[in-house]
Amino acid sequence: HTLASLAAPDGGAYMRSMQAQVRDYIDRGVNKNTKAGEQSAWTKYYLPFCRLVGAEPWREFAAMSSPHVEAELACCFAMHTWRAMQPRRKSDPAPRVDSVRNVLGHVRRRHDRRGFPNPPWAMIGHFLKGLTLQRIADFGLALPERAEPFTASENIAMKALSGRIGRRVYDPHSRFWAAWRLIDTYADQAGPRKSEIVGTDDIRFTRADVQCTVNGVTYADPGTDVLRSFVEGRDSVTVAVNVSKADYDGSRFGNSLVSLLYKPSNPMSFAAAWVDYELLFPLHGTARYSAPLFTTDGCKPWTGDLIDKTLADVMAATLTAGQRKAKTFHSKRVWVATALHALDSSTAEIQALVRWGSPESVSIYARMDLNYQAQRRDAMQTATVTALNAVRRDIIEPTADECNALGAVAEE
Repeated sequence: HTLASLAAPDGGAYMRSMQAQVRDYIDRGVNKNTKAGEQSAWTKYYLPFCRLVGAEPWREFAAMSSPHVEAELACCFAMHTWRAMQPRRKSDPAPRVDSVRNVLGHVRRRHDRRGFPNPPWAMIGHFLKGLTLQRIADFGLALPERAEPFTASENIAMKALSGRIGRRVYDPHSRFWAAWRLIDTYADQAGPRKSEIVGTDDIRFTRADVQCTVNGVTYADPGTDVLRSFVEGRDSVTVAVNVSKADYDGSRFGNSLVSLLYKPSNPMSFAAAWVDYELLFPLHGTARYSAPLFTTDGCKPWTGDLIDKTLADVMAATLTAGQRKAKTFHSKRVWVATALHALDSSTAEIQALVRWGSPESVSIYARMDLNYQAQRRDAMQTATVTALNAVRRDIIEPTADECNALGAVAEE
């Protein structure tokens, strides 16, 4: 059946007029990165598999009529993906099973959004478990590489820039590097997701999202005299919470604010970076509502790739190879949570301050005093972070005898 055929004779045209718009809204509801992952899984693995076995890609209601057959077909697709997939890195002996699981998830989500039921997961789950055990038997454990938290000293070290950073010459008064300081310090103290910084065509942080409180008075569009009157430890800025993965429409955290203390003596102070930025690049009036807060040149927003590249260049210039290991922009978010934990914050308070979606975090965030919040974020510079995942343990190097033996085998 189609929607039009289910409608009354005089309602079919009206139904058809809505279908394209409904499909467009469904498509808009998909995260951009998720959509890219689904397209890759669909074209790289799923369509070739369907052609090989002579199956229709869209399974429609086959899972309802023959759930056991569809479940076995899904297992065969997983096996095909495992065979066709290349390891993530050249050093990996085989693909990771969680990569296969991700491909399956992408295909299942596409069917979900079309309204088609998927086969039960039980058989597929057992297959993936068996595949995992076989991979362990053949190649050993493949531990997931989680982002390690930065430490306070590492975050501070990354502010001591000079000379050439990657392909750019560092100039703290340039728009690019002043903007990077905004991103870096906001990540240090608020722990946003990278997608929040990047934003979308419709929604992103703007200059108007930041307001300041100086000597108890709040300013939405502060002038030079106000900006120059900031007092360390007394004054603060607030940032309107942007939509995020945990709050895609703003209904969860609503109009909650991120409160940040003005503390130039703390290199991680976003408020200090913001005051300097506003003095360097003043903008007043309603233009603040449309001007991006995080921009490379005053107009062009930062991209995720540019954030990753700049962070990598900054780390290469300021941190050792060991300090850089397992560090990404997400490490900033992990740092905030870990630092707050080291300061004995409750789980609910940590969830609230980094905006993780949970009933506990929402209730804490809703009643948290802005001054208390700003003090907690500033105190993170004193936190001692020593978290260490197994992936960061030193690799055992072969002995001289083992190297000689391997050399002899290679010569043979």
